[in-house]
Amino acid sequence: MKPKHVYLVFINLIAVFVLLLLLGTPFYFASTISKPASIAGAKSQRPYMIISQVDKFPNVKLSQQEDNYKITFSKIAPSQAFTSLLLITNPTNRTQSYKIVKTAGDAEVFFGENLKNRQTSVLAPSSVSIPISVYSAKESSASSQTVDFQIEAH
Repeated sequence: MKPKHVYLVFINLIAVFVLLLLLGTPFYFASTISKPASIAGAKSQRPYMIISQVDKFPNVKLSQQEDNYKITFSKIAPSQAFTSLLLITNPTNRTQSYKIVKTAGDAEVFFGENLKNRQTSVLAPSSVSIPISVYSAKESSASSQTVDFQIEAH
């Protein structure tokens, strides 16, 4: 074989490789983009993620110590509600059951925003966020109130 023919074979092989690379690249990016992403880019082994929206409410403070949450607020009306104070998000790839266990305080913590249907347990599908609200009835007369609670996942 002449050296000219060797170069032509080599150039043809490179051209075939480049062509395959150009054809395969869109499939590679399509497969990586179509994979389900985790919530907010965070991969979590925890059964839930809590997102605070306390900064939108005046006179409300949230503190957390491990799995214990504490909400403190100043009451400005006889009965008062703070809806969507927190958001609980299911970062897992299966439906989770969550339950609020109140440990102390006068106010009531519940899932959702409906004051007439205050639920303390809820089912959350994968990647869904559910609001957590606080309600203080007329019977709770203290001007500064605190509620302590935990969230159990099943």
